[in-house]
Amino acid sequence: MSLVGMDVDVVKGIGKDLGTQAQAIQTSINAINKLLDNAKQNWKGKDSDHFEQLWHGQYQGQLRKIQSDIEDLGKAAIKNAGEQERTSNSY
Repeated sequence: MSLVGMDVDVVKGIGKDLGTQAQAIQTSINAINKLLDNAKQNWKGKDSDHFEQLWHGQYQGQLRKIQSDIEDLGKAAIKNAGEQERTSNSY
C-alpha cells in the first residue's frame, strides 16, 4: 500500500534542512568574496580583473539565485506541512 499525504514531521525537517543549506551557500558566497579581496591585494593585471569580473558579473549572481530558490523550497515545504497538519487535524 502506498502512502498518500505526507509525514508532516519529515517534511518540516526537510524544509528546515533546505534553509540550512541555503544559508551554507550564503556563507560560501561571503567566504569567496573575502578570498577575492585577498586576491586583489596580491594579484594585479588583466587575468585578475577577468577573474573578479566573472565572479561579480556572473557566478555570484547565479549562486545568490540558487540560494534564494533553495530557501524558497524550504519555506514551501514547511508551509505545505503546516497546511497538511491543519487539514489532518480538522477531521
